[in-house]
Amino acid sequence: MSTIALVTGASRGLGLETARRLGRRDGYKVIVGARDATGGERAVAALLDDGIDAEMVVLDVTSPASVEAAGGTVEARHGRLDVLVNNAGILPEATEGTGGVVVPAYQGSKAALNAFTIALSKTLADTAIKVNSVCPGWLQTGLGGPDNRAAAPTTAADGAEIVVEMACIAEDGPTGSFVDRDGAVAW
Repeated sequence: MSTIALVTGASRGLGLETARRLGRRDGYKVIVGARDATGGERAVAALLDDGIDAEMVVLDVTSPASVEAAGGTVEARHGRLDVLVNNAGILPEATEGTGGVVVPAYQGSKAALNAFTIALSKTLADTAIKVNSVCPGWLQTGLGGPDNRAAAPTTAADGAEIVVEMACIAEDGPTGSFVDRDGAVAW
């Protein structure tokens, strides 16, 4: 039986690299969550060409109806979900020439996500479900605007390493933590 892993925002950048690395693990089936069906299908085709067991589901995490529909699709196809990598994100302040340096809405949303991680991990403390936040670092992706690819020090493939490591933690692994490539980050 395959491990079913859904990666949101997986049509490009960090999400696609995370899907690729998960899909290379033995026994994993990757579901590419993408707002745009064309981009999602393009990502799935690339993963299939790499020998990865992949499929796509249309998923816009900003739309409760889309999230519910995607959940229903995963349930109908597989009956369960084993791994969720909630990767989708946008950087609305990034514009040409800014380099994404001062980004209060993005930074505020990440702080809220960390608080949510703690709250959800406490709620699920008596279950096998692990909830963690991961900082992959400043990555060479389109998220930070047009100048980001040249300025960022880390590739999306390298950033995906810590994401996949945390997505595949053992049952006795951490929960309610915030980690980067160097380990736990103090709250």
